[in-house]
Amino acid sequence: LVSPCSCRGSVFYVHRECALQDYMYRADPLDWRCSVCKCPYLGEVRGQIAGACRGRIADATPEVQHLASCAVAMKGLTEEAWLLIQAKVDPGATVQGISSLAFAAQHGHA
Repeated sequence: LVSPCSCRGSVFYVHRECALQDYMYRADPLDWRCSVCKCPYLGEVRGQIAGACRGRIADATPEVQHLASCAVAMKGLTEEAWLLIQAKVDPGATVQGISSLAFAAQHGHA
């Protein structure tokens, strides 16, 4: 059992596989938040979700794969920086453009 998010009470601990299934049932492969508390998953579960995300986008268009790959890389940012980037990035964005947004977000310039 793990505690991968901010849930409390009877759902404080969950099976790793249950948290991963929670992610897999979502329409948006870039939504890495708990469906109960809406906080981002952390720790081992987050790593498993990153791997699952790559698998989920394997058949997507090259543009979507590019965006998702960048998003997986950016998930290491603080949650505030990631939310700013999610709000500003579009499918035509370049890795360099996303990196610029990430730098700005981390340094309070976004």
